[in-house]
Amino acid sequence: MMTREGECSGFLRLSCVGLLVAVWLEVFQWVITRVFVLNFEIAGLNATVLLVLFLVTGWTVPVTAQWPEVWTPERWFIFGVLGSSASLASNPVIAGSVGVIGLTTVLVVLAVDLRARFAAGAGLGVALYGSIRAWLDTTPIFATVPGRGVLLVLLAAAIGCWVLVARESTRLSFDGPLPPLSPFSVFLIVQATYLGAFQSLSTWALRPYAITAGLGIVGTLVGAWLVERPGLLGAVQSEGFGRIRTNPFNTADSGDQTDVFGRSSAGVWSCLFVASLAALLWLDKWGIPFVFLVQVSAVVLLAIGSRPEKRSALAAGTELAVAQFVAIQFAFLYVSAVNWAFMPAPLDVLTRGLTAEFLLALGALLPVSVLIVASPSIQSVPGHTRGRRTLISMLGVGVLGLVGLALPDRSAPAVKREAPPIRVLTYNTHLYFSGGDAGEYNLEPLLELLREADAHVIGLQETEGTRLTSGNVNGIRWLARRLGYHYAYGVPTRAGGYGVSLLSVWPIENERVVQLPVYDSPPRWVLFADLQTPVGELPVAVTHFQLAKPANERAESAELLADELGDADRAVVMGDFNFTPNESMYRTMMATFTDAWTAAGHERDAGATYRASDPQRRIDYVWFQGNWTVHEAERLGSLRVSDHLAVFGAATPE
Repeated sequence: MMTREGECSGFLRLSCVGLLVAVWLEVFQWVITRVFVLNFEIAGLNATVLLVLFLVTGWTVPVTAQWPEVWTPERWFIFGVLGSSASLASNPVIAGSVGVIGLTTVLVVLAVDLRARFAAGAGLGVALYGSIRAWLDTTPIFATVPGRGVLLVLLAAAIGCWVLVARESTRLSFDGPLPPLSPFSVFLIVQATYLGAFQSLSTWALRPYAITAGLGIVGTLVGAWLVERPGLLGAVQSEGFGRIRTNPFNTADSGDQTDVFGRSSAGVWSCLFVASLAALLWLDKWGIPFVFLVQVSAVVLLAIGSRPEKRSALAAGTELAVAQFVAIQFAFLYVSAVNWAFMPAPLDVLTRGLTAEFLLALGALLPVSVLIVASPSIQSVPGHTRGRRTLISMLGVGVLGLVGLALPDRSAPAVKREAPPIRVLTYNTHLYFSGGDAGEYNLEPLLELLREADAHVIGLQETEGTRLTSGNVNGIRWLARRLGYHYAYGVPTRAGGYGVSLLSVWPIENERVVQLPVYDSPPRWVLFADLQTPVGELPVAVTHFQLAKPANERAESAELLADELGDADRAVVMGDFNFTPNESMYRTMMATFTDAWTAAGHERDAGATYRASDPQRRIDYVWFQGNWTVHEAERLGSLRVSDHLAVFGAATPE
């Protein structure tokens, strides 16, 4: 039987792992997001070197083992907490990287102590992270004031657990043989990049978020439960976790036990993981059940790859560093595939169109790392029994996440506004970052602007935020739930592009996306939908044309809009068109549509919308088709919100 002392000790350590993993996932993602902003706003592509310099942390293992009295786990914990906290206010790349280095080292120490059971704590951490993102309506912890408060609460809880663990007679250290660390590092990077970002898995193929996230949270908890229930994985021992804690590396006297933590078991779970991940990436809504399977198998694989083995600190640290380096390179290739148009040669050619393939390759590193370290023969691995506190914590995290997903809209129901006049606004959201060099999240300033504009219909561009470089945020859902609007996300993540989306106070029907002709550009799209307004059905279109290129595909895009809406008595078209009134595309649009800006009495060449800091070019427009009386048109916004200005127009259909 497990002693009460042993159960309490094990629960504290698992809780500490879960809390630190949840913080690690967010801080790691925040650092990568900030590096992305540096690359394209300030420093150029050389800033990517920071990914390798700051996030490859394996060097801390031999350093800590060589000078244990100087580099104690307690000091690494302090570095992790201070760095994570400081990233809220100071340089996020430097401070966040210090946080990642410190937290990673502490997690390594806990992995040495807990061994296979560490996977249960990691599963709890992923589920906790997903639950918090559900409560925050998918926003990154760093993106809003409530989120930053949650981070501080997580850190405070982790400090409390760590203090209690540190008071025990058996201190955490690198003493004894080290377990394989490559599965541990790959698991964390894969979860932080996309697998633990359930909102990204949702928009990947426009799957229902609540179901996707719910299955992901439950999947990680089931994986943790399997690890905590050793009979299902093969490790059985009459003595409890307390015995493991007091004699953590002696397996010779561990009692009668059997174990299938070997290569055959790893092969089965690896096949399940890779097949589920492939289905998740290449199937549409039918891929939803595989969210559950991929998370279960990920946690179990981590447990299989964390068995004790005689490794020196230098060997373990080198293995950790190599695994981190390789995983980060695949993450960089994924980012390059998403943003290939901004990449230098040969990345612009080599990564184009391979987003899903790089995600699969990154995920496959987990089973590969496990198979490399998995023993071909059965080894003796101390088992344990599941503690009541651990089971309750699993249930609590599961309930937390599911309740967060089930919460109603965070604002009043969709507002009822009569028409006319119909108030329309278009805005390029800059992938939810402000327009200045600081590149802070703009969700709260953007929400404030949209509330003040009080538009009936809002067309947004650069809304594809559910990817690593934007912090995996579904900003459209977040805005809609706070404004009380209906919304159409537009293009699924896997289709590529920058995203076009629609918010409306009236119901949205018949939404569809059409790809525009492009030349040497990421996919460009137009979102068509019908709004059920008080004056009848109103077709609307939201689009984002490509930048100027030698070919004239933008003229073809303008003609496509006219052809698609040509039969409508009235329509509204809005977006970032990337052409000025002096270009031929403007004349093509004017042949079918009315420019709200000039119809409201403004000069054609006035009203520049880009760049927000010093507007020189008018490239954002609201257009009306049919007979309308335009009452007003104005620009809104600032560099605090985006690198563009918004265009607002109000008109009455005749």
